[in-house]
Amino acid sequence: MYFSLFVRHIFEFAFQLTNLLIKYKDLKAPAAEMELNSSTAVVEEPEWKLLCAYKRKALQESIPKEWRIPNLPRIREQADVLGLPETCGILSEREIMITETTDVDVILENLRKAEWTAVEVTMAFCKRAVVAHQLVSKKGL
Repeated sequence: MYFSLFVRHIFEFAFQLTNLLIKYKDLKAPAAEMELNSSTAVVEEPEWKLLCAYKRKALQESIPKEWRIPNLPRIREQADVLGLPETCGILSEREIMITETTDVDVILENLRKAEWTAVEVTMAFCKRAVVAHQLVSKKGL
């Protein structure tokens, strides 16, 4: 349920962003319009920036609370984040083992033997994808 909502937000965001880019592709002027108001200039946010901020917030809110990384490391503080899926506490040891299996035949064999369930494998990869999404989508890296 959460994953389908998450994917839907990604596709909605991509679709709307594409439409906005098509709409604004012929504009030669700066995106922000300046209005002189007495002695100060007021800058209005372009529509696409507001839409992006809204979609980012909606996407973040679609991630289940128990899948959110509470204290994401800043890239400047921790350049190597490859071990974060194992240390963030979101994935169980079994889910880490599943997602670190790089041979598709091994995954299929474990599914065939019923050692892993399809739901278990799907959830493990969804959780790992959400961890990666949070790392690459963080503002102020």
